[in-house]
Amino acid sequence: MTNLTHSKENKSSAANGFQRLWRTSYKALFCLMLLFGSFATGFTQSNSAAVTAASQAFLATLSPAQSNNAVYAATLENAGHWSNFPIYEAARSGLSLESLNATQRVAFLNVAYTALSSSGTNFYEEIRAMDEYLRINVNSNNYSPDKYYISFVGAPVTNAPWLLQLSGHHASYNNIYNAAYVSGTPVFIGTEPNIYTNENIIHRPLAEPADLITTLRQTLTGAAQLSGTYSEVVFGVTPQTGYDDTFPNIYPTTGRGQLYTALTTNQQALVRGFVEFYVNQMPPETAASLLADYLSDAALAQTYVGYAGSSNLDTFQSYFRVDGPRLWIEFSARAGVAYPFPHWHSIWRDKLTDYGAAFGTTTISTANRPPTITSNPTNRTSEVGTSTTFNVTATGNGTLYYQWQKNAASIPNATNASYTITSVTNSDAASYRCQVWNFMGYRASASATLTVPTTNAPTIASSAYVNGIFQLQVAGDVGPNYIIQSSTNLTDWESLYTTNPAVMPFNWFDPNASNFPARFFRVNYNP
Repeated sequence: MTNLTHSKENKSSAANGFQRLWRTSYKALFCLMLLFGSFATGFTQSNSAAVTAASQAFLATLSPAQSNNAVYAATLENAGHWSNFPIYEAARSGLSLESLNATQRVAFLNVAYTALSSSGTNFYEEIRAMDEYLRINVNSNNYSPDKYYISFVGAPVTNAPWLLQLSGHHASYNNIYNAAYVSGTPVFIGTEPNIYTNENIIHRPLAEPADLITTLRQTLTGAAQLSGTYSEVVFGVTPQTGYDDTFPNIYPTTGRGQLYTALTTNQQALVRGFVEFYVNQMPPETAASLLADYLSDAALAQTYVGYAGSSNLDTFQSYFRVDGPRLWIEFSARAGVAYPFPHWHSIWRDKLTDYGAAFGTTTISTANRPPTITSNPTNRTSEVGTSTTFNVTATGNGTLYYQWQKNAASIPNATNASYTITSVTNSDAASYRCQVWNFMGYRASASATLTVPTTNAPTIASSAYVNGIFQLQVAGDVGPNYIIQSSTNLTDWESLYTTNPAVMPFNWFDPNASNFPARFFRVNYNP
């Protein structure tokens, strides 16, 4: 690793006024953000181009020496250089906010806000604000909202894997881009103190998962109790080094607690809410992809919940975890550092996709994999009234499940490796693909197009003019949209009626025909 040295900034403010100063400084910062670019939220790992652009814009504000301290070689050693130890015990990679000028700070935060969801951004800022509270109330410059760092493991590009690392005292994010897997892990978050009040406002950043655990613990039986005691998260950093440098993690295979499927409906909802808190710190599409993998019925059937210690999370060695085929989330009440009472540490890991598995199989802690699609559906051309079948072939661990989609929308009851349309209509012309999944996650096949040639042009089968009302009967195929048009001069045509009839032929009536000395009609397919 590059030797990390950073200047320290001595700030002073009255303890009862720090939050006001915090807000005021960020009003000014917001104005700068408007000049640099808007606060970007809601992006996903699939928007790596947006995060890459924000990262490149940040790097463009740096001096050569600063850039050298911000960008690291794409190695696992460098990726694992984050910590859940205090800053003064384990130096972080990259550049801190306190080492940057105003323009650079704006660019730093623009990267962070682009890479996280809106809830992730809010949590990140709450944790930084808590460090300002610590700085003032513990009277120690070991803590500061400006002692949060940014680094890049691999240069931010759009065509090769690279890692964005946002790390500080109680928040470490490792967002990988262009990797083999969508990934948001590892993520470490913590709080100290767990709750505090400033300007009559109560701050408790980890309230949501803590309250979910507390409610759940009141109803769990001894079946979920783990053996042993837990003074810290198990799969945080290596205690001897303070960094994430022991691979692969050896996760438990026995004594894992109670199966999710053995819980009540209410208990299951609490577990899902707990998981969602962590995953939803990632941008929406990334979160949706991971939650689909973690919370599928197949995955939940192999997911366990476990606890140890007291049901009071403010008690030392109180511990809770969710342990699935891939998912691993721990929540621990560990010994206090700045205060004499316990504080919370929590870690979210993925046994398959930590660091996106971008640095080889070393970080993969499971032999299981999502399905592999070995044969995709192929494009087809079928006439109206004929039968056509799409097929997909896949392999993978455990039972494979299938769901065919038409134009990305699920088709009811199309849950086999093949999908047959017994009598094709024009409306079946579309893009088809199949989602295949097992307990490790989802894979989508390539899309195939069904082309349905239109063989029968629409015709006016009959017409009649009775009692001032003109009537048409239109013949043609079921499926396409039909449009009836009129003209008084055979040059200018007016659209009168559009329909997609379920049966053919269909009838149409024009009660206004008597208002014209002469009127012509035609019928066409309407795209």
